[in-house]
Amino acid sequence: MTLQNEIIEIEGALRTAGVPIDQILTQAGIDRSTWTRWKNGSVTGARYDSMVRVRAAVEEAAAQKRDAAA
Repeated sequence: MTLQNEIIEIEGALRTAGVPIDQILTQAGIDRSTWTRWKNGSVTGARYDSMVRVRAAVEEAAAQKRDAAA
């Protein structure tokens, strides 16, 4: 999976969950400008640990939404 495809997948999951991307980026310690460069392809790769932090923040936000809905 390319970085751009992964970003599209993450953003789609966040839209479905109603979680703003800025919340996730703040939790993961990623600047919005970095995310935009990844998304636009001006930077062709992301550090592995950065994407791990983003994915962890997405999972945490989704779990919080599920808990709040229960």
